[in-house]
Amino acid sequence: MRNKFVVVGLIVIGVILATALSLQLFVYFWITPVLNAVFKESVSYYSSGLYEVSYEDMDVNALSQSVSFKDFQLNYDSARVEAEDSLRKGKWVAAYVGDFELSLDNFWSMIPQRYLKINALKIKSPRLTVVNYDFKKPKKQDSISLDKIRQFDAHALIKEYFDSLDVVELEIQEANLKWVDKKSEQLPFSLGDVHANILKLHIDSGTVNRNYGYPYAEEFILEVENTTFITPDSLYALRFGHLRADPVKEELLIDSFSMEPQKPLYQFARDLGYQKERINLSVANIDLQHIDLHYLVSDLALLVGKITIEDAELFVFKDKRLPRPPFKVKPMVQEAILNIPIPFRLDTLKLLRGNIAYREHVPDAEETGQITFEDLYMTAYNISNLDSLRKLNQSMEADIQTRLMGKSQLNLHFNFPMNSPSQQHYIRGEMYEFALKDMNAMVENTAFASVESGHAFALKFDLYADEKQSSGDVHFAYRDLKIKLVNKKNPNDPSLKEVLGSLVANMFVIKQDNPSSNSQPLRIGAIGFERNPDKSVFAYWWKSLLSGLKGSMGINNDHAEPKQEEEKEGFFKRLFRKKESD
Repeated sequence: MRNKFVVVGLIVIGVILATALSLQLFVYFWITPVLNAVFKESVSYYSSGLYEVSYEDMDVNALSQSVSFKDFQLNYDSARVEAEDSLRKGKWVAAYVGDFELSLDNFWSMIPQRYLKINALKIKSPRLTVVNYDFKKPKKQDSISLDKIRQFDAHALIKEYFDSLDVVELEIQEANLKWVDKKSEQLPFSLGDVHANILKLHIDSGTVNRNYGYPYAEEFILEVENTTFITPDSLYALRFGHLRADPVKEELLIDSFSMEPQKPLYQFARDLGYQKERINLSVANIDLQHIDLHYLVSDLALLVGKITIEDAELFVFKDKRLPRPPFKVKPMVQEAILNIPIPFRLDTLKLLRGNIAYREHVPDAEETGQITFEDLYMTAYNISNLDSLRKLNQSMEADIQTRLMGKSQLNLHFNFPMNSPSQQHYIRGEMYEFALKDMNAMVENTAFASVESGHAFALKFDLYADEKQSSGDVHFAYRDLKIKLVNKKNPNDPSLKEVLGSLVANMFVIKQDNPSSNSQPLRIGAIGFERNPDKSVFAYWWKSLLSGLKGSMGINNDHAEPKQEEEKEGFFKRLFRKKESD
């Protein structure tokens, strides 16, 4: 009897060993080659041998139904890329994934069913490097076609062995992304501490056809924390607090952004040796909606439905005591947009609750002058540099509402025809019921004049401009305008020169009322100014408006401004400067 139990036990053990051996042989000769082909050979085959996957070891565990990889890497053949005419492909990707494990759901049935299901895949600290071999200029805007053409086929990577693939959960932790320019060997772009979580990733032929070659995911969240970039000129640091991208919802949320100068207020331009605006920008939230991922991946083109910016604070400072910078033609608005190297289209741009402060320090002034635009709201439409859209004769438009110096509401409307060869554009503005003394924060330290009294009932203007000159008219209704000149050396103690100058200005230069009396018509100021291409478009707009304001105030509307004098004078000084004959 005992021998009988021994025999039975040996048979059972033999069966178990035989089963285990059969399973092991099954895994070794059937499952392992298929998985190896899926991960290695398919990548090489569908990239014509330019890409290859390598790993030190792949361990298939039949009992735990898992597959683990050691030292997993994806690389491209750099020798072939550099030797052949493959440079036209532009950008190549190398990835080091390290060690990770796949937990499979249908281990035993995946091959006969041609269906691979992965329960969980967690990857920690992968390194991804994008190498740019494209030494040519960025893709031209007219080369972007809005007819979507599928350029990638994710299903091709698995279709030889599987009809479909499901990944229930994919988690990537602490990833590092680098972008390298191969020609200069520079590292213009780097991201660390990147986290991604993907739920229910699915690949089959029907899915990729509907998604222009890309897989489907029920949820895809990509997050980056506390990222800082230094601009190539080392003048600014760009800081991002928390970035959250959702490719499924086609949105990108940025929680806090700032552009911070790397040098103190006056040292910033002093080190350059010439005048340059110092910009300090902070934004609480930026929300990008309806991002077209197909063009972003295939052409690095940014097509966005809507961007909303909330609580933006912009501070600009200029030290005008320094020499002017070397002559350089400043672009107009349309030209500046068309010169953006990345093809883009933005349907709607909204700014909610913005504040802008501009300060400048002019020669002989002890302090800076400042003008502010508070509670600024803006909506802009049709912002794009795509030739295909410009040929539709579309205009970029913007509406702005803000409070000038925190007091009076100013409404502005901009219209920029994007296909205008002469950069034609139109600006309409209006503002009602404001005290002229509100402008003293600027004019006292830039024009060395102060408004003692004056009330404006309305300011309305229509400004037409192109790359050469402006025209239009200004309706400026006001009463009881009186000014006094300020002593540059001692603002609180005017000399006889300032007293007499104030008297002359109020009696002979500036009309105190517009209209002069109830029986007189309103003086309409004619806008007319010849653009200085070396000045910014904002200076062009201000000088154009100033020409009309001077006409409304009865000042000799002479626009021939000596260049040397213009360089020394401040933002508002020419409004109060006496005529040459005085």
